[in-house]
Amino acid sequence: MPAARQPPPPGLTGVRAIAGGGSHTVALKADGTVIAWGRNFDGETNVPLEARSDVRAISAGGHHAVALRSDGTLVAWGDNSSGQTTIPWGLDGATAVAAGTNHTVALRSDQTPIAWGYGGNGQFLPPVDLAGLKSIATRASQSVALMNSTVTFVDQLPGPASEAETFTVKNTGPAPLHIAGVDVIGGDAADFTVNTSDMLDSIPSGGQTTFSVTFSPAATGTKRTTLRVLSNDLDVEAFDIELIGNPATPLENWRQKHFGTTANTGSAADRSDFDHDGLPNLIEYALGTDPLTPTFSNHRPRSVQNHLSPPCRRHSRHGLSRGTKSRKSHRLAYRHFRQ
Repeated sequence: MPAARQPPPPGLTGVRAIAGGGSHTVALKADGTVIAWGRNFDGETNVPLEARSDVRAISAGGHHAVALRSDGTLVAWGDNSSGQTTIPWGLDGATAVAAGTNHTVALRSDQTPIAWGYGGNGQFLPPVDLAGLKSIATRASQSVALMNSTVTFVDQLPGPASEAETFTVKNTGPAPLHIAGVDVIGGDAADFTVNTSDMLDSIPSGGQTTFSVTFSPAATGTKRTTLRVLSNDLDVEAFDIELIGNPATPLENWRQKHFGTTANTGSAADRSDFDHDGLPNLIEYALGTDPLTPTFSNHRPRSVQNHLSPPCRRHSRHGLSRGTKSRKSHRLAYRHFRQ
């Protein structure tokens, strides 16, 4: 006969997080204490003293459990038949932890993973050069890492939409993965658009699907929002990715309008004089003139020459002439335009 269900301990309140193992449950209370209950095959409900206070995260495996303390150290207990509760020597500064059936994975402060325990399916051998992780998760004999936690759109002109950034969702589990929703939430969400027209709502085992995001800033200034993907994944129901948009500056907008690029190179460079009227692009931008059409048909006015041409060093009884002062004024003005 199946074993009777064991209810949570009476009076259990203030629970902040909960994790279910093979036949046991672990709860983390708001005060940092840990409580476990259920079948106690291998001591998985015997919470050690070190895990009874100052804990910030928990996870439950097949017949073991692990707790992450506020100081970044780990405490594990229960079944250790594959070494899943033997914390690697020198491991501290952990930021996340996840327990599989017979293995355990931790995320270090440098955003690299470390795993131990049973590795018959390669679950504790992370891919080479795997770094920059945001979170980790386990599923039976698998370890999962969430990468690309931040996506940045750069040099986007206000108004038109950027080129689409494509995101791929892969289902590495044995059962279909159902996508409940994809959306941008909070911050400057109005400046980002999600396109799910070609996305599958249900992804078969081993399959994948895609969706895209475009950035259309209404104004200058850095924009931020959160891209959230909701699914029926029991380990991680919501994947959050930070989106950052950097609209082009007014000067970059001006370059794009006249030269078709935002880059400070070639004909669009600040010092370039495409129309050969003696006014470099940066001056044309400051004056609001057209850099493709000569501003002066014959010759430049003396006032413009004084600001753009190196002055003559004419000596007098009082030292250098007024032209030297003009050169100094030009340099100050040019620095102002460059800022």
